[in-house]
Amino acid sequence: MPLGKIQLQIVSKLVEMGRLDNEQRTALSARPDDLSGDALDKLLQEDFKVSAFQCLVAKARALHLSPYNVAHFRVTPQTFERIPQDFCQ
Repeated sequence: MPLGKIQLQIVSKLVEMGRLDNEQRTALSARPDDLSGDALDKLLQEDFKVSAFQCLVAKARALHLSPYNVAHFRVTPQTFERIPQDFCQ
């Protein structure tokens, strides 16, 4: 099964961002294998030299969301004011 709808949108956003060219998009969309999200990320990063941050931004734009890197998020007591910590874990 080829790339899914959202995966194709992510690849298109990478083209719009100038991280991939149309030839690379065509090669990715013509792949016959079914790639998971992680497998697509790995392929983009290893074979097409797209950074993890560029993938994050493309995913956010494809889904009409703001990109957010949770690695820089600081947890404070106010973090769990509305949703209990045990639920989040």
